[in-house]
Amino acid sequence: MSGYHVGLVHDTTKDERSFDELCRHSQAPGGHQRAALVEELRARGTFTYYAEALDKIMRRVEGR
Repeated sequence: MSGYHVGLVHDTTKDERSFDELCRHSQAPGGHQRAALVEELRARGTFTYYAEALDKIMRRVEGR
């Protein structure tokens, strides 16, 4: 994960928006990142799997 994405993950602790929303907000419409990698990952449901995995880890860390 790049420093860019680490920063976005950190921002989710300070912002009510989801990681996916922050990613979309941080990219220029039609930009290379959005047009290529991010849209491909989103189309394949990758962010859903990341969210589920991170939620599972958080539950374990919190003892739930």
